[in-house]
Amino acid sequence: FCRGNFERNMAHVDVVLNYARRKEDAARVLVCRALSYGMQRNFLQAIKESKKLLKLLGVEMPRSFTLNFLIELVKAKGAVKKKTDCDILEMKPMNDEKIKLAMKILKQGSIFGWNSDTTFAGLCYLRMIRLTMKYGWCEVTPYSLAGYGFMLAALGEETEAFRYS
Repeated sequence: FCRGNFERNMAHVDVVLNYARRKEDAARVLVCRALSYGMQRNFLQAIKESKKLLKLLGVEMPRSFTLNFLIELVKAKGAVKKKTDCDILEMKPMNDEKIKLAMKILKQGSIFGWNSDTTFAGLCYLRMIRLTMKYGWCEVTPYSLAGYGFMLAALGEETEAFRYS
């Protein structure tokens, strides 16, 4: 982050974006932009950049409303409902590089969300769970499982939460 010189960092991001040939290259530099906003404690702008970035990778995030959170919760519960603990532990590794990057962005988005928009943080955890159930494990999966367990506990579902914590 150019040793705290965020203006210089943003200028470098713009240069790289001008020369990026693929969506994936643009996405990687946009991660720097989102993280830069987060480092400056401009969490709402970091969330906005994260959403743009996720859309670029083909992962649409719903608007941060309670109803959308509840819909996403039902979808996540449906994704894990038929899986035993052994099924989850024995899932194949995630091979799709775009989805792996999306998982990392969702992890950062959840952190930005806890500082400014907790509904968005919850949406990030739930989307990570769904992506894991669809595409397999990656290095962010344990974080998403723990976050999912935390949310279930907060919703009063302690028995189910214990399974993921």
